Amino acid sequence: PRARAAIAACRKLGVGHIVMLTGDHASVAVAIGREIGVDEVRAGLLPDQKVAAIRELKAVWPTLAMVGDGVNDAPALATATVGIAMGGAGTDVALETADVVLMRDDLKGIPFSLWLARRARRVVTQSLTFSFCMIGLLVITTLLGILPLWLAVVGHEGSTLLVIANGVRLLGEPHHEPHAVFDGGADPEHQKIPSWSFASSLAIVRGSQVGAKVRSTSTSRTPGILASAPWTE
Repeated sequence: PRARAAIAACRKLGVGHIVMLTGDHASVAVAIGREIGVDEVRAGLLPDQKVAAIRELKAVWPTLAMVGDGVNDAPALATATVGIAMGGAGTDVALETADVVLMRDDLKGIPFSLWLARRARRVVTQSLTFSFCMIGLLVITTLLGILPLWLAVVGHEGSTLLVIANGVRLLGEPHHEPHAVFDGGADPEHQKIPSWSFASSLAIVRGSQVGAKVRSTSTSRTPGILASAPWTE
């Protein structure tokens, strides 16, 4: 049920094509693929055949994510645009190769990480645009003698605080899509990123669900990450 719900949530987020790559027998793989609702099933694949399949799919879908946890998945994880490993059951080589690691073996972390990456990228774009415009304005007005130097310094520090506040704003961002599927349609306004999440002006992540190679620890000792994924809307 969770696999089917995760795929449904990914589709709501705009994922256009979902393929299951497996080394299992075709009859078993097709039955499972039909049950969870994937678009395509490729069975009986060796590690090098999974890599070839990823390259073939990338020719059609340039932005492609691969989810895996085993040694056989590591080459395909490295070949995909974004490699996502399951942290709890994942092998060391898969965790080392992947770009993103789900700290718990919970499939709802897949649509959550996609949603979060998009929101974080939007915040980054907003913050960078505001910063460059503000700095440019302060430099020009200071050089022309319109603005006193001390006031320019105050304006610069104030703009930094606004950029940080823009990043922290994600703490209260309602998480619509995945929780609407997994939590039985609960009120999305109450699905907030918890206050113990790690946040900055550039990224914010939920420590219990998403992880990566560069890790940090929040005040509640929950593992988290600071990383970016090349997902865009």
